[in-house]
Amino acid sequence: MGPRPNLVINGGMTVSQRGTSFTTLAATQYTLDRWELEFSDSPDGRVTVSQDDGVPTGSGLSKSLKIECTTAEAAVGASEAIVLKTTLEAQDLQHLMYGDAATAQTTSLSFWIKSPKSGKHCVALYMDDGAVHYIQEFMVTTADEWEGQNIIFPGYAGSAIADDNGAGLTISFPLVAGTDYQADKEIWATGNDYATSEQQNLLDSTANNFFVAGVKFEVGDFATDFEHRRHADVLIQCKRYYQRLEVGTNGDILAIGQCESTSQVDFVVGGGFQAGMRTTLPTLTYSALGDFYMKNGTSSITPNELVVVGGDGQSNNIFTVVSTGNSSLTAGQCRTLAVDNTSSECWLAMDSEF
Repeated sequence: MGPRPNLVINGGMTVSQRGTSFTTLAATQYTLDRWELEFSDSPDGRVTVSQDDGVPTGSGLSKSLKIECTTAEAAVGASEAIVLKTTLEAQDLQHLMYGDAATAQTTSLSFWIKSPKSGKHCVALYMDDGAVHYIQEFMVTTADEWEGQNIIFPGYAGSAIADDNGAGLTISFPLVAGTDYQADKEIWATGNDYATSEQQNLLDSTANNFFVAGVKFEVGDFATDFEHRRHADVLIQCKRYYQRLEVGTNGDILAIGQCESTSQVDFVVGGGFQAGMRTTLPTLTYSALGDFYMKNGTSSITPNELVVVGGDGQSNNIFTVVSTGNSSLTAGQCRTLAVDNTSSECWLAMDSEF
């Protein structure tokens, strides 16, 4: 039997639009595309996340996600957790048929891991619509060596996954999990817990490095081979949730807009975005406001802000971006949004992550 479709996007860790290294993280953020590091209740541990070339021999993989402990979490408080997560969109999971005991599908989660510790580890599945979790333990035989794992999750009969663009299932790899996030294994239970009491503290030393690669989540009770896809295909999948437009040339025009008042300009932005976003109102981020200017003839001013206020509602790759709180504009005048940067990287990004 050939490989089955992988429901995890970027399980091969090949796409990282935000950068390839995220240093000394202390708060929740996305790192490699579709992979979020979540901090709960300000734990002491600090980590650097990076896209790494270290992979299991003979796997055909080229990249892994590396978590390097930079500040140790010596004693884990009850309410503290540091967890690596990826979330799957609900409408992509309808064939799992949750909510019906007769049809709810068993799934298999396979991955390669290199852990700083041998012994029991945990991985959890969380169903957002039912607000329930399922925790599984697995064994690492040898520390600091690549080992393949295959974890089975039974289907959930209690409620269905909504057929929408919301969060469907979240896969979580706990690095640190206090007692508030611990529960029994091998049972669907209320809450969003990550581990059993057997979970180890994987960040108790700055010598600790944790790697994961080749993550695959598929229908069935056994793992098939990892699905190696074209980089371009995975990149387009990732851009539904985050896409970054690099605009480094000084004077480049990004959008054309109109002054709605003496203090507000509305721009239509979208020409450079290649994929429809998950939502009609993604969050706009950018390198710095000073990297852009709003120009009309020879007159130009730095935007006071740049905020998405609406999408086209169809393809979700064309958006209305507004700058308000400006001064000395003329209502009805046209303005272009252009790059005002000659010395450093300049970018715009749209974020529709969960």
